[in-house]
Order: sequence, then C-alpha cells, then structure tokens
Amino acid sequence: MEFLADRDFFDRYEHRKRKRAHHHGHGLDRPVYWKTGKAPTKYTPPKEFLGIPCKPVTLTVPSVEERKAMRQEFQQFKRAEFIKYLAETQQDALRQAGISAKQIEYMKQGCTPRGFNTHHKVPVFGGGTNDFSNLVLIRREPWHDMIHYHVLNHQTRGMSEGDSREIMVPSPELPVFVPPAKYAFLEKWTTKGRKTYGGGKNTTISDIEKEAQRRTVMLTSKGKDR
Repeated sequence: MEFLADRDFFDRYEHRKRKRAHHHGHGLDRPVYWKTGKAPTKYTPPKEFLGIPCKPVTLTVPSVEERKAMRQEFQQFKRAEFIKYLAETQQDALRQAGISAKQIEYMKQGCTPRGFNTHHKVPVFGGGTNDFSNLVLIRREPWHDMIHYHVLNHQTRGMSEGDSREIMVPSPELPVFVPPAKYAFLEKWTTKGRKTYGGGKNTTISDIEKEAQRRTVMLTSKGKDR
C-alpha cells in the first residue's frame, strides 16, 4: 500500500528493549534502561508528573516468554487496532495533540503519526497488557521519553522475573495525550535542543517548573490588566 511509504505520516517507532547476555542467573530480556542493583532509596515517586496524574500500581515481572508473546501481539495487530480506534473515536483530541486531518486519515489504516508512540501506561515488563485501557498515544519527544527516564526507569530498576513492586505510574486520563497548557512550551524546547533526559540532557525538571510558573504568572498578570 502506497501510504506506508509516506514517512511524513507513518512511524514504526517502538520502545525497543536491549538484549543482554546471561549474567548471574538473569535472563536476556532486559529493558533498555536496566541497571544492576536495587531501586534507589532516595527516589520519591511523584503523585503527579508535569500535570499527568500518577497512580499506584503493583508490578509483577512476567516470564520472558509471556513478555515476548505480549509484545508480539502488540506489534502484529494490537497497536494498529488501537490507532484505528483513535482515528474513529478521538478526532477532537487528536487535533488538540497536533495531529492533522491528513494524518488522521492515515491512522484509519493503522498508521502511527510520525513523532508519536503508543505507550503502555503499565509497562509490559511489569505485567502490563495490550488492553486499550492501558494504551495512550503520546508524542515521543519529550513526553514519552521523559515519563520513562524520570519516573518509570527509577522504580523498575533491578527487577527480575517474578519480582513484585508497587510503583507510581503516570496515567493520562484520555487515550490521546494532550499536553497540559501549563507545559505546552516543552515541545518547543525540545525542538531547540533542550532536553532533561538521555546523554544530551542540558535542562532540569526544576528549570521546567520555573518556566511553567513564570508563564503562569505572566498570563495571570495579563488577565488582571484587562
């Protein structure tokens, strides 16, 4: 089908996992963010992350086979089914998220808009399923990457097959993530090279909160002047 070749509207991005050799009895299937050792004791899980409510969830790491089957199901048809569902039922939210009418038409064929990712709120690594209630379409940079880097990675570090742990999971209320107006500037920051995650990070969460507060005060002042 020709539409699959249109890279402006189609994206096969996946939150890929890194294969690791067996080491001290651990399996092959580790998240890309995996580190040895226990979850850090100084990290305090947030109740809200940049306007996204976080909910307590008990994760239990399934077997490698179960995780592989869940991811295969997602890649083969569940992701496409979810994208089609959004295109038919969530058009207003999709437009608010910055997805054009033409992109929505491509979504009706199961194509993910370029720059977006279908995110598992409860990760497959921790027993999350492919149910639509556990999926959200979200812009990859900065939102999806920040959720993993700043919230999920800290709390799942060191978990192995069969381990259970209660963590706080960012849980957007709608199946399409629309950035809170207070933090809408983040996408522009990203395009200008300002990042709070990964090897090229040059900004902090504190910087973001200060800018959000500055903009809020500025808008409030303008409202009072009218």
